[in-house]
Amino acid sequence: MKAAVLIASRELRDRSRLFVIAAAMAIVPFAAVFTVRENRPLAIATVAAFIAAAYTCSLALMLGVSTVGRELTERRLSFLFAKPVSAPSIWAGKAVSALLTVLGAGVIVILPAYVFAHRGWQDMWSAGGKPVIAYATGMSIMLFFVGHAVSTLLRSRSAMLALDFAMIAISAITMFSLARPLLLGGGRDLVLGMLAIAALAMLLLFAIAPAWQLAQGRIDLRANHRALSTFLWSGAAIVLIACAAYTWWVITPPIDSMTEHFAVEQSRAGDWVYVSGQTPGRGQYLASFIVNTSTKDRERIMVSPWSRVHFSNDGRTIAWLEPAELLLPRGHTFRLYTRRLETGAEPVVSPLELPMPREAALSDDASRIAIIRANQIQVYEIATGNLLGAATVTTGDLESMIFAAPNLVRMVERRSPSAIGMAEFDVATKKFTRTPDRPHRPGHAAGLQLTADGSRVFLRREGTIIDARTGATLVTLPLTSDKPFFNAMLRDGSAIVTRDSKLYHFDRNGALVAEIPLPVQRAGVAAQIGASKLLLGVTGQNPKQWRMLIVDLTTHKVVTTVDQVLGPVPSWNGPVLREFPDEATLIGMDASRKLVMWDARTGKKRPFHS
Repeated sequence: MKAAVLIASRELRDRSRLFVIAAAMAIVPFAAVFTVRENRPLAIATVAAFIAAAYTCSLALMLGVSTVGRELTERRLSFLFAKPVSAPSIWAGKAVSALLTVLGAGVIVILPAYVFAHRGWQDMWSAGGKPVIAYATGMSIMLFFVGHAVSTLLRSRSAMLALDFAMIAISAITMFSLARPLLLGGGRDLVLGMLAIAALAMLLLFAIAPAWQLAQGRIDLRANHRALSTFLWSGAAIVLIACAAYTWWVITPPIDSMTEHFAVEQSRAGDWVYVSGQTPGRGQYLASFIVNTSTKDRERIMVSPWSRVHFSNDGRTIAWLEPAELLLPRGHTFRLYTRRLETGAEPVVSPLELPMPREAALSDDASRIAIIRANQIQVYEIATGNLLGAATVTTGDLESMIFAAPNLVRMVERRSPSAIGMAEFDVATKKFTRTPDRPHRPGHAAGLQLTADGSRVFLRREGTIIDARTGATLVTLPLTSDKPFFNAMLRDGSAIVTRDSKLYHFDRNGALVAEIPLPVQRAGVAAQIGASKLLLGVTGQNPKQWRMLIVDLTTHKVVTTVDQVLGPVPSWNGPVLREFPDEATLIGMDASRKLVMWDARTGKKRPFHS
């Protein structure tokens, strides 16, 4: 310790001229009083902070390059090794003196401005000067240690330098490869944290490595190079292994550990489920899985963060978008992926690469996709990526879009805050037609539902069913609920209203078919079960109020009740009411917000396991 202090004090005396230069620079900011008319204290403080940052960074790099490297080249370091001084003491003395020089010079530049323009310094500090000074200080320390390492490698003129550059490239590629899957899952916060910790670990290695370097290499330049490279790359390997282990832990969370569910969606057949959500300790990272509830097989898919999947209407295919950029994902272009919902099937990469569409719809067999981009509707064949047809559409918002037939796409447009209109695009003839505007109360897409063939549109807020081709009113229900969520149109065009502890079933012509008592005031229609049953959901802020009901429209009775479970959640934005088979295993969330499976026939619950 005593030797290190002596070396540091000698080095500081030798660098006294650098403090004189800093004192001269401290006068420069006050020249702002001659060029600035308003808020001169702020101008003085800003110039002082800029000069201090520039001087300390350049000084740190210069000292890092010369502190040991020059003495090794000129073989003047043998003087210290001839004394009873250890290599760690030599490095500690030189490093401490260099850092004190850098930080002291920065303080000298800033001090007069801080004293004589204190108000301006406070303004500059609150306007963003604090991080500038902090970054400049951190950068100075880093430049000193990195400058020493680079100087040691270059001064040796060894063939090992090529290996060092190769290791730098390998390390950079490895870190990129580890960061990319986290970014693909929305874990930007995790990447920044991982990079910050890795950078601090490497800075610590750069600070310690010279002591090992001097101990092993002494005054031999190439021996110093070998010792420094061995220490740095061994330490870097440990850092990369730790980052790889952390990345693997993040991207392989158990489904059961999810505490925040972003999406839980089931295929029409009911045996495949898409689940995405966040798990403790993994920040904003969003894990996405498809799970077979029958076999308990699960597969990780890299769905674009905060986007959704699309199940085909026949329940046999799932489609999703992944970022297509080869480098870091920026959200500009995406590639479409599909997968057959069969055990052992592999994801298929489609040729389609496109920006995120405003809206998208799959054909019933998932052979085609319709998307809205800018002011165009475009229909593609997924297998080949061929554009089958396109047309200019209204610049209004699209509320719903479905394939009414393989060559026919039907849409409901929000043309103004108080008007909607229907449109359809014939892929074969490339013809786009629109109905006249129709008054409609402002609201979300939840206010609309279509039949399975897209021939009818239910305006749920108004209780009115209209023709999708002409916009003409077909049926006006004699009663509705005060919220659109409790009005629904079934896939065959008949309608449901729940209110006043009753379910009202109307046929396609608006005639009342049945009036069924309910054990709740009202419930949202979540799906159809088989040919004659309805799945109702009762929500509430208190999970103990959650309840799922199955109503048989043939017997006019509630046949199944599942308490403290919510799900499948009613798809308020789905253009067509979902349908599940009679024997489906349904997915919901219990009162503890854990996923559970329950049988549509018996209502029996069991934990959700992948």
